[in-house]
Amino acid sequence: MLAEVDSRQDTGYRDSRVALASGSVRPICCLLYAAYCLPVGYLGDDRVLLANYEAEPKLLGMLKESVNAPMETFFHEGAREYRNPDMLTRRVLAYFGIAPQEFDRLKELDKEICHYLNVQVTLKDVSELQQDVDAVHDASRKPERERELDEKLDRGEITRAQYKAGVKALERMKESAEFDHEGRKLNIEYVPNHYYLPVLLDEQGRADYIKHVIRTESEVRFVRDLEKYLADGGTGFDEYDWWMFSKLDESLDDVGIPYYNPEENRIAMFRPDFVFWFRKGEHCRIVFVDPKGMAHTKTYWKLDGYRHLFEENGRPRRIAHEGTTANVQTFCYNRDAAQSDELHRRFWVGSISELLQKVGSQQANDGGAKAASIRPKK
Repeated sequence: MLAEVDSRQDTGYRDSRVALASGSVRPICCLLYAAYCLPVGYLGDDRVLLANYEAEPKLLGMLKESVNAPMETFFHEGAREYRNPDMLTRRVLAYFGIAPQEFDRLKELDKEICHYLNVQVTLKDVSELQQDVDAVHDASRKPERERELDEKLDRGEITRAQYKAGVKALERMKESAEFDHEGRKLNIEYVPNHYYLPVLLDEQGRADYIKHVIRTESEVRFVRDLEKYLADGGTGFDEYDWWMFSKLDESLDDVGIPYYNPEENRIAMFRPDFVFWFRKGEHCRIVFVDPKGMAHTKTYWKLDGYRHLFEENGRPRRIAHEGTTANVQTFCYNRDAAQSDELHRRFWVGSISELLQKVGSQQANDGGAKAASIRPKK
């Protein structure tokens, strides 16, 4: 289940929390006064601005409102200064002309996650790699196939020799394999509850013969932390009836959260690296996780984009879906999460256990609210 957004033009300024990227407070006030108030004062006609900047009347109305409103409503103090009133006016009008995206509805996952269908290998001979992939892929069905063999033998549907051959075939199944091509290694692994199997990891970042695998250091570290948590007997996932997660590929998968990029004065797309689905009873939660370094300024803009779409009063909003409701959460994953700024601290987690604790804490706060119970399609 995913959330869809659509583009809609606001009837007024979109959200005062989304800061206008421009100069410091006092220069903005002076320049806007020069850009708007002086021409109108001399000529007494807004059509001068309409003609000069080819602006729509609605945008001019927003400009007038911003000049007359308290400064904190539309502007904040920034590092960049504008000394050219004409340039600033054009930038402000361009900003007011942006059509922000609003949440539309939830939909069942279809083809939005598709990168695993587009893995590309440039090796001339892929037989050994394919053999390892098949062996790990089949490992998830090993218990099921063992039961099938036992039942067929008990019913007399196979001979003892056929049973032994089947057991040997099962022994070749493995939960992990390492493919090595000229010292460039690729880890092929069975990771429980992943959206597709096997999971391919390029820990060294040198397996350039294959595309669309997990190779970014922070993403590999997150998967390793998750595997260790499960191997050590972590019980956080046991709180749910079922859970699933998937790696997301920003170049191929159509999953993201729109946000305002003040540097480029446009709506950009926040594409987290992982998505989780949790269900407990009739409660379902979509959780995005993005492993990132602490120095990413854009991360805070992205989190603000999430807040604008999916939160109300600092809590995940309840979203109706076919008679039920669901929630969306977003977290940034970094072992140094404690260093994040105070405003965004609640979005940062430093371990798998902390991630599950925050998801579970919100789950408890939601009480008995109904939630969507739709599994993602494969």
